[in-house]
Amino acid sequence: NLYAGSKRTVGGFVCDLHREFIGQTGEFFHHCTQFVRDRTAVQREPQRERLRHAGEYRIQLGEHCLVENVSRLPSVFLRRYCSPEFLALEIDGRTWTLDDVADQPEKTPERRRYFKALEKKLPGSSELFEMKLRFDAAVELAKKRVAANFRTAVPFFNPRKRNVCYLLPLTLTVRREAPERADVALVVERLPETGVYQGHTVYTLDTAYKTARLTARLGGENWLDG
Repeated sequence: NLYAGSKRTVGGFVCDLHREFIGQTGEFFHHCTQFVRDRTAVQREPQRERLRHAGEYRIQLGEHCLVENVSRLPSVFLRRYCSPEFLALEIDGRTWTLDDVADQPEKTPERRRYFKALEKKLPGSSELFEMKLRFDAAVELAKKRVAANFRTAVPFFNPRKRNVCYLLPLTLTVRREAPERADVALVVERLPETGVYQGHTVYTLDTAYKTARLTARLGGENWLDG
């Protein structure tokens, strides 16, 4: 009968979803367990060995990681490496500055148009070169922080790629009261064929916190708390 057939179909679909969820969950915890084992082994080495290990693994970054996420970078950072003239952009017959859009919500049309124009202007500029140097220095600092405490790298499950990625703290601006406070989070994924960690994108701290909360319980001392 038609009803019985429909019931079997729906039941089979639910079972398939359940199997897929259990499979993804098992894969996630397998990666997390391996991650903890690797980092715990590093923690147990002498300090000198830990620092040596911190310099051995490589994080691969392209300029696109910085350019495509320029709207997520702190305004203080952009003003530090870009002149007011560089940040003044002609859009729809009007000159827009960073001050015009800095405090607007992320999805505001004016803000999105401004940063799209800035994305097109950055490639090949000396401003991007200077920003990339500071960005790379922030990545090196994040590597040292992970070497000192493996919990600095916050794991989360990426459902689109069905693998585990990590959030690393990037300190792009200097504050006397909090010199290591993170400004944004770098998303990295380990490439199994090479062992290199590939940087994919940059999250604001708010987005990073919400993403990490879906996977793990974050303690009060976590850098994602700001």
